[in-house]
Amino acid sequence: MLLPKVLETAISLFVYREKVKLLGLVCVSVLVAMIETSTILAIFSYIRIVIDPAVISQNTYLNQISTTLAFSSNFHFLIFMGGLIFLMIVFRMIVTVINLYLQGKFTANLATRLSKQCFENFLNLPYRELLNVNSSELSKYLMVDINKTAFTVLCGLEFVTHSLIAISILGLIIYSDPRLFMMIMVVFGITASLITCISNSKLHMIGKSIELSDRHAFQRTTESLAAIKDIKIYNATDYFSKKFVAIFYYRALLGVREKIYITLPGLLMNTFGFAFLIVVLIYLLSASGNLLSVLPTIGLLVISIQRIIPTLQTAYNTWASMKSKWASVEVIKKSLDSSKSKEKSEAASSDLIKFDEKLSFKKINYHYAEAEAPSIFDVNFTIKKNSTFGVVGISGAGKSTLIDIIAGLLDDYEGEIYCDDTKITASNRAQFNKKIAYVAQQTFLLDASIKENVAFGVEKKEIDELKLMRTLKQVHLLDLIHTLPEGVDTKIGEKGERISGGQRQRIGIARALYTDAEIIIMDEATSALDEDTERKINEMLATQLKDKTIIIISHRLSTVKMCDALLLLENGRCVAQGDCQELMESSDTFKKVYNLV
Repeated sequence: MLLPKVLETAISLFVYREKVKLLGLVCVSVLVAMIETSTILAIFSYIRIVIDPAVISQNTYLNQISTTLAFSSNFHFLIFMGGLIFLMIVFRMIVTVINLYLQGKFTANLATRLSKQCFENFLNLPYRELLNVNSSELSKYLMVDINKTAFTVLCGLEFVTHSLIAISILGLIIYSDPRLFMMIMVVFGITASLITCISNSKLHMIGKSIELSDRHAFQRTTESLAAIKDIKIYNATDYFSKKFVAIFYYRALLGVREKIYITLPGLLMNTFGFAFLIVVLIYLLSASGNLLSVLPTIGLLVISIQRIIPTLQTAYNTWASMKSKWASVEVIKKSLDSSKSKEKSEAASSDLIKFDEKLSFKKINYHYAEAEAPSIFDVNFTIKKNSTFGVVGISGAGKSTLIDIIAGLLDDYEGEIYCDDTKITASNRAQFNKKIAYVAQQTFLLDASIKENVAFGVEKKEIDELKLMRTLKQVHLLDLIHTLPEGVDTKIGEKGERISGGQRQRIGIARALYTDAEIIIMDEATSALDEDTERKINEMLATQLKDKTIIIISHRLSTVKMCDALLLLENGRCVAQGDCQELMESSDTFKKVYNLV
């Protein structure tokens, strides 16, 4: 992991405003290093004064301070200097805490911005790509990799701070005793080389292994929760438990190895630093023979070593943590780069699309990348406004693909779609989609209240209560609401587990009606309902939603009979169009679909 590559990758994660703040944080780190050095220099000077008070009169600056403040004795001057040094130490502490707070706040804001950007990138992915997204990888990516990336940035800031402190202390030693500096550089240079040889590549490899094991752990957890019913029925608890424990144990061992490789260098630094301090003390005493003459130098050395060893240790620990977490940074960087390359160059249009007459679909073709044959081939049809239109055919005929195209989920189709005389393009698709509501065969429900599930994506305080109750009445859910102690505010559990399948589906239909969309797509929306409830819903569609354009997929003849027009698909092709009676009389394929032969 080369430093230029690290800097290039890290800087690419920041927006302009963050780069400016980052520059400010570096300036604060420089201030911390200057204060640290000034404190050490002040302590060194204080030791010299204690050993030889004559220094006060001999030093121009000290003499001027003593004269200006009119101290009656050197003892009083020493008390003043001691208090001044104490204030410098307190000031150093305050600036250090402020620096830590600013760094922490910066990385927290960065993590928030990255998580928002990555989450929105995921939501804005084309639907065809979302079909291939592994939910466990996405969870790990949003919850783990982003936090590790932010932590890596924080480690980088701490590394800069402690490196500057170490450099400033070494600069002070150069100024005081160049020979001592050379000895320190030799000893710590050897130590740093030894540390690099031990852990340079190991931490990066461990980081990649941790990233992979985290991904597998999330995958196992997600699969187990999704398959909990099957696990219990087939008594597969032991199998899934062993798989999870194996991954978790391997991840725990990697954590131990990571901790060792991060901690070991610090222990080596402490060992070599203490040995170096003893050797230098012996050298200074033997070279001088006079303890008092070398005592200031010894004091400087002790204070410097006492500060520089933990500083270097912290600097290394942050660098090591960066290396071990770098795999997650690369994951986030790759994702952000990928999303940038997919940004559409065509600007979105703000012009409203009018729907007064019809929707026209001309020569529609769609071919999934992994499929040999097209799913939709040369399909042409028209849907009149305020009509009920059905798409029918056997399983695999292409009905769902065509509905996904109409709903705007699949935008890489061939052909043309018109709303009245306006062609639907990438620039106005978002405006057209506002006219569409969709009810799937299995409605996804939030672990929230009935109210929040019907008014999907609307802030709770902005929900229209009158419209909500009117919608619930239309789908025959008021009887259920009246039996619940908290009414529409009743929590229905994850995926609506506290209500029946039919009730879940009616909430899905209510969700579509609440939007007041002009076009409602119902993809097997009544398949989970009993015949009586389905009949009531169909009556509601026929009588109360005459001002809506309804597009239906259904395997129930009772539902398609209410359609004004039908499109019959077979192997992705349109083989017949007409109303239900016409197809029953003219199409053998239609008869087979509904077992009329």
